[in-house]
Amino acid sequence: MKNAVYAHPNPSPEAHGSSNFLKNLFFPLLSSSHPNIGERLQVDMHAHWLPGVDDGAQSDREGLAMIRGLAELGYRKLIATPHIKKQYENNPQILKKAYDRFLKVVAQNEITVELGLAAEYMLDEGFEEHLASGPLLTLRDNYVLVELPHHNIQMLSAIQKTLFKLQVEGYRPILAHPERYSYYFENFKTIEGLKEAGCLFQLNAMSLAGYEGKEITKRARKLLDQEWYEFVGSDVHNPQQINYLKKVSLTREFQNRAF
Repeated sequence: MKNAVYAHPNPSPEAHGSSNFLKNLFFPLLSSSHPNIGERLQVDMHAHWLPGVDDGAQSDREGLAMIRGLAELGYRKLIATPHIKKQYENNPQILKKAYDRFLKVVAQNEITVELGLAAEYMLDEGFEEHLASGPLLTLRDNYVLVELPHHNIQMLSAIQKTLFKLQVEGYRPILAHPERYSYYFENFKTIEGLKEAGCLFQLNAMSLAGYEGKEITKRARKLLDQEWYEFVGSDVHNPQQINYLKKVSLTREFQNRAF
């Protein structure tokens, strides 16, 4: 079923986007047997529950609450993806040390869910240094999660050049939350260019639940209509955001289980 992703309680008609999307979602909106988002995806491949390393969880208590909340939604595996960008002095060694410490905290609290560590790399002026300095923190094998600056607009040609370098090094880039990059939606050919450059796309589940506002929800649904999303991530940064994930149900398969 095309675009079988929806949020409930039912959004207003204004937030639904195209009539085609309404048609595609009509049946699942009437269904009461949909599974939780975690039960459908099994793996959350984008989240910020590792404490004290970025703008996500700021304490062990917050990190544990986020892990518990995601596990209760049915996820069997959770992958932490802390930011690696100029604002934070993060690298794979620093993050692995923080992750190993937190694993002990999780074990002490007897939370039984599989955990993993990757990173969300900003494709900024410092990224090529990370690429040259050694193996990147990947989701699995050669899959690496990347994001674009939200305010510093980059030319498509420059982004494509960076993506090409990534792929030459053997990586497969997954672009986090493309629905959030408003300046690229002003010229949709830019989004097409990112897809043509070899990017896989990851949807933020909270974008469908209205957390980012109606415009981002509309953009997310447009990309769903294009069938351009391969993955869905929570991108949770605090325990309160778990409540937004409870509003989202999925009735089609994505590729999260690959991780």
